[in-house]
Amino acid sequence: MSYAPVGDFDAQQQALGGFDPKELWRVVRRRWKWVALAVIAGLAIGSIKYITSPKLYRATTQLQIEPRNLVSVGQDRNPWIEQWTNLKYFPTQYRLLRSRGLAERVLDDLRLESDPDFIGSTPENDVSRTAEDDARYRAGLAGRLIGGLTVDPIEGTELLNLSYVSTDQRLAAEVANGFAEAFIQFGKESRSETLAQANRVIDTQIENLRHDVQEIEVSIREFSRTADVTGNDVGSGAVSQRVTNLNDQVSTATTNALNKQQRHGELVNMPDALVAENGGSASLKALQSELQGHDRDYQGRLQTFKPDHPDMVELKRTLDDTRRRYNLEVSKEARRLRAAAYTEWQAAQSVIDRIEQQRNVAQEQNLAQNVEVLPLTNLQMELSAKRQRLSELIETQSQADLSADVQSDGRTNVHVIDKALVPSGPFRPSLRQNVAVGAGGGLFFGLGVVFLFHFLDRTLKTGEELERLLGIPVLAAIPDLEANGQGYGYHAYYGYGRKRRSAKAKGAKNLEIELLPESNPRLAVAEAYRSLRTALLLSSAEELKLITVTSAEAGEGKSATSTNLSIVMAQLGKKVLLVDGDLRKARLHRVFKADNTQGLVNSLAAGTHPETVIQKTHVPGLSLLPAGAHPPNPSELLASERMQQLMAWARKTYDFVIIDTPPILAVSDAIVPGANSDGVVLCFRANRIERETARRCTEQVRLAGVKVLGVILNRYQPGSSRYYDRQYENYEAYAESQADSAA
Repeated sequence: MSYAPVGDFDAQQQALGGFDPKELWRVVRRRWKWVALAVIAGLAIGSIKYITSPKLYRATTQLQIEPRNLVSVGQDRNPWIEQWTNLKYFPTQYRLLRSRGLAERVLDDLRLESDPDFIGSTPENDVSRTAEDDARYRAGLAGRLIGGLTVDPIEGTELLNLSYVSTDQRLAAEVANGFAEAFIQFGKESRSETLAQANRVIDTQIENLRHDVQEIEVSIREFSRTADVTGNDVGSGAVSQRVTNLNDQVSTATTNALNKQQRHGELVNMPDALVAENGGSASLKALQSELQGHDRDYQGRLQTFKPDHPDMVELKRTLDDTRRRYNLEVSKEARRLRAAAYTEWQAAQSVIDRIEQQRNVAQEQNLAQNVEVLPLTNLQMELSAKRQRLSELIETQSQADLSADVQSDGRTNVHVIDKALVPSGPFRPSLRQNVAVGAGGGLFFGLGVVFLFHFLDRTLKTGEELERLLGIPVLAAIPDLEANGQGYGYHAYYGYGRKRRSAKAKGAKNLEIELLPESNPRLAVAEAYRSLRTALLLSSAEELKLITVTSAEAGEGKSATSTNLSIVMAQLGKKVLLVDGDLRKARLHRVFKADNTQGLVNSLAAGTHPETVIQKTHVPGLSLLPAGAHPPNPSELLASERMQQLMAWARKTYDFVIIDTPPILAVSDAIVPGANSDGVVLCFRANRIERETARRCTEQVRLAGVKVLGVILNRYQPGSSRYYDRQYENYEAYAESQADSAA
């Protein structure tokens, strides 16, 4: 088994896997009464709150709000615009339902200002109140109405629940239905007023447009009579048609010129050979055929004669002369073709210039003619626009009249689906909810307090915590005698008080932790010491004969551990010597009822042979070397050469030597015996030793170079650790089996 180095407990717990639900359960089980009290308190608070809270009643009306059309009847509708605007339409309606204006309308409709169920009592008329005071008073009542109103849209539908909460059942239903009726009536009035205002505006615009049309018609007739120009003259005539034809010719000529320019550019960029081949010259083709013939003849004869043969030389000269004439003809033909393409391009450009000149002249003639009829043209365009606008307004007016007829039928886009009924019982407070919240809150509060105290508690409770903190094996966990209902027998020298057995063991002999393996060997505590003996003998590969027992502070059970460990060692049939090395507060002689006038101090100070001061005990095989008289310098005696000689003699004489020493953190007396022994056993008391104390004790021992064999956890409380609880159960089972066999 490997152990973590000494370090912070919380950090090591996280490093070892951290969260352990069973460990948390053990924490809660240890203080379950706190949690139970918190839950009971929460239940009581919830019940009291239910009894003292006023009863509230809720009535609900369900409405359907259909989207309103954005355009009038008969006009084209844009679905995308409808959908986009409806995103704002419904939130607007929900806000209107909670508006102060609608709430004041409900006040008037239901006469709530004089309803004692709403205002508590009938208000007295105060002649000194101003109109502003009345308005402020009504606004306050409207605010009370809005405070009890809830608008809850049903997602994915056009429905909503309109709820009102009140301490009066009748009032809750009346106000919920009153808000619904007031909202419907408000919508009707709003739409009627909007349509009426729109009709007035449209009528005014129609009259103005009709007057403008008449004036424009009179102006056209006057202009035609004085200028001798009719409407047929506007935009007509041969000049205008000629301008149009010339524009078409310019476009065609421009396209032709661009094609010629592109052709010339292609010929300029092409090689001479390709240009000449496209020309199709007969003389060039003849030269090409002649050149190919001479080349074939030369290549054929080259298979027979060498290049320097007279016939081959003559043939080569003829071939080169033909090739030269061919190249000259190619260059000449290419220049001719490029020049011809350039000439065609320039001719096309000249055509464009000529047509544009003709078009400019025609445009000037057409402009001069149009200046005469320009006022008439403007009047005719204005007249056409006015007539079109007049026609649109007349159509809009007819549609508005149709919408007004529909509104006069009393139709609306808001419908009451379910009217609010008088509630049969209050919805708040809820006894079940208050009790559940109280119990849950008490549970969480209790758990919080338990875990808070747990994490604030820095004491060590289990061997697992010791192992993680110190990196040292726990040799044994000695159960508390109170776990068996027995009194606990630590004396009060280091802070232990004597405790009596429980009431169920009343009349029996009081048990003390010292000598327990000898006096009550079947108890679980005695079996724990025997388990300690086994673990100690197996804790080192080397021979283990001289063991020092110490603790961090006083009252942690080191003397009881030394005594009982010596007894269980002697029960193996070994020769054991128990040395009381606590020269400041010696007490082992009281445990064994021995004489303390002569002891370890006499042997170290006066040189008395150990055999003369060692006393036999009533435990077979166990001898005791008491401390003797109190010396003025305990540390110097324990560090003396005679102490080393005594320990060497004890190694040879006894099978096991166990030295009881003072606490490490109180005095340094235990360091020297521990350094000269085979190892040190540290005793810690569960639920008392703090983490920092245990760590400082262990570090002090290690810094002195003393070998630590392990740790003993005294007064361990069952229920703190799963592993050590199983050990404790095994101890109990073993003790019961021994008792049965003895019977």
